[in-house]
Amino acid sequence: MLSQRQYYEQRVRDYLAPRYPELIREMSMALRAFDAALSSGVLTRSQLKTLVESAHSQRQPLGENTAALLGELAPRFPEAARAVREMIKHSKSHVRMNALVAISSTEPTTLHRDLLRVSLKDRSSKVRLLAADKIMQFGLGEILADLETAIERERTPGTRAKLERERDLLRDGYHLHYRDPNTVWITCRLLSGSTRGAMITGEDLRTKGAKAIAGELVER
Repeated sequence: MLSQRQYYEQRVRDYLAPRYPELIREMSMALRAFDAALSSGVLTRSQLKTLVESAHSQRQPLGENTAALLGELAPRFPEAARAVREMIKHSKSHVRMNALVAISSTEPTTLHRDLLRVSLKDRSSKVRLLAADKIMQFGLGEILADLETAIERERTPGTRAKLERERDLLRDGYHLHYRDPNTVWITCRLLSGSTRGAMITGEDLRTKGAKAIAGELVER
């Protein structure tokens, strides 16, 4: 299994280099700052500035990858956690999105819960939806009430339907989408936080029940 450092090196080599060579310099600077902080146990102002500036980038490959580095430092360095908290207040929605990317690869903490609760109220539907998806993935049942409130508040039908899907997966462990009266797509939440789906018939749903079908699907 790749270490986090090996993962980022591979991503730079196999993904960024051939597609976005102009981003390599900034990404490499961010990686050096990340490495130095971990090696020394001290995150300097200069290193933090390098990471934050790249995490604010409008260029998605740079912004998201660097935000992930910043998020990995957040549990170790309070100043990194504060930087992520500041990102969620930014006027640009892509920066707020990157704040949620930053918390995606570490175990849930108060930082996660605070950012996700705030993001459910965000003016950008993309941010609200990403927050709901993260809440579902992390299995944060303690934020279910906040998600229910976000659904009640939502006025855009498409966005509301997607929020309801995440709510169902978190609350019930499955979500049903009817293609027609006898064709249903069931999506289940796995223990890992990922999902698995299958097409079932209305008859199966009536005779076996959604919970039993979901249980079988999870155990596959």
